[in-house]
Amino acid sequence: MPSGAAVRARHMKSFVEAVQGLEDERAEAILGATRPGMLESVEEATPSAWLPLELNVELTELTSQRLAKEAFDFYRHMMLAEYETSLFKSFIAMSIRMLGLAPSTYVKMTPRGWPLVFRRCGVFRALEQSKGRALLRVTELPEICTRNEVWLESVRAGFASAFDLTKTPGRVEWHELSLPLRRAVFVFQW
Repeated sequence: MPSGAAVRARHMKSFVEAVQGLEDERAEAILGATRPGMLESVEEATPSAWLPLELNVELTELTSQRLAKEAFDFYRHMMLAEYETSLFKSFIAMSIRMLGLAPSTYVKMTPRGWPLVFRRCGVFRALEQSKGRALLRVTELPEICTRNEVWLESVRAGFASAFDLTKTPGRVEWHELSLPLRRAVFVFQW
C-alpha cells in the first residue's frame, strides 16, 4: 500500500453486509469475485482497524459493475444505514446540536467526518454556500480512486444520503470532476 491510504474496517464490514443484504445471486456474484482472502481480512479485522484502501476500491468496482444503474441507490442506502452505527451516531448528533439539521450541515461536517472512515484519501473543504446550494471540494485523492469514475460515483451517491438524513428533497451533482488532477467538486442542491 504505497500511498498509505486506508479505510476503517467498520466501514468495510458494513459494505460487505450491505452486499450480502441484496439476498439474490448478485451478492454471491460480487463477493465471489473478490480476490482470495479479502473477505477474511475484513471479517477478522477489529472494527477500528485500518485496512488498505484497495479493498474498498475493489469492492466498489465489483458492486458497481454488477448493480449497474442500481448502484447509486445501493450506496445511498448503505451510507444512510451507516449513520446508525456507533461511529456515526454520536458524530451526527453532535453536528446537529452545533449546526442544526440541514444539507449545509452535512457539507460543513464532511471535512471532519471523512477521516473517521478514510485515511490519506483526499482532503475535503466546504466551499461557497448559499440558500439551497453548497459546494464541497475534494483534492489529493489517491490515484487508485481516480483511475475511473466508479469510486467517486459511489462517494457522490453516499453524499446524496444527506437529503434522506435531513428529510430534504435534493441532489448531489458534479460541479467539477478531474480524474487526471485527482480532484472533484460536488454541488449539493435543495
